[in-house]
Amino acid sequence: ACDLLLTGTVFQDIIFTGLPHSPEPGTEVWSEGMGSCPGGVANQAIAAARLGLRTSLAATFGDDGYGDYNWQILESQEHVDLSMS
Repeated sequence: ACDLLLTGTVFQDIIFTGLPHSPEPGTEVWSEGMGSCPGGVANQAIAAARLGLRTSLAATFGDDGYGDYNWQILESQEHVDLSMS
């Protein structure tokens, strides 16, 4: 049983950290670091699970390292049920 069932596309979000200012068109800005996390519908699934809802996600994951990474984060770290994915 779940409180919320979501379906949609899971993306691999890449986040640049430590930007000294917003980039202006036609210029380069160097960041201090970079992170990544599941994105797309995974954002809603993570938010709902963190609010205490029993959350299930029905989505397709790639059979590559990014798909494996997103699956592991959602299932093990964020406790989103992926049994329908």
